[in-house]
Amino acid sequence: MSRLRLLQIFGAALLVVLVTLAPLRLALDIMGAERRGLAARAATGTIWRGQLGDARFGAVDLGDVRLGLDIPGLFLGGGRLWFVAKGPAEGRGVLLMTGSRFGAAGLDARLPLQTLMPAAHFSGRLRLEDAHVEFRHGGCRSAKGRVRLEGLSLPGAAPAPDLVLSGGLSCRGRTLVAPLGEP
Repeated sequence: MSRLRLLQIFGAALLVVLVTLAPLRLALDIMGAERRGLAARAATGTIWRGQLGDARFGAVDLGDVRLGLDIPGLFLGGGRLWFVAKGPAEGRGVLLMTGSRFGAAGLDARLPLQTLMPAAHFSGRLRLEDAHVEFRHGGCRSAKGRVRLEGLSLPGAAPAPDLVLSGGLSCRGRTLVAPLGEP
């Protein structure tokens, strides 16, 4: 075997090892996660299976989040990470982060309303069901799925566990909307 062939094999093996063991923090930096609002106190593990400690998306506290590179996403152009959040916000789905594109697919999540709107004077839960949302250049490009508000209560009023408001996600112009009504 020639010296050139050995160098080619070594180079290919080194590239495979580097990609396989690439740290999660590096992948998030390359995808621009922080400028899109995703931040964490710590990022550990590899791009295949890592964890964010004390993660936040904008002002929303997510707690600890497991995530990794979405294998089917590699065939769809990359920039896709599966995630499972277990903290104040619970959910699972796939994050989309490529170039000017940002969003989530197959998102099922439950969040306390106080997490989303800490200054609001009501409580309850927001639930997203099979949500698919995509933003391009900061504007809503496509959206589908269901959103539900459950267990709403106002200050000084008894909780209304039977009151549920729900609606479908959609884009109105460049804005994500979810008109709500009783199911």
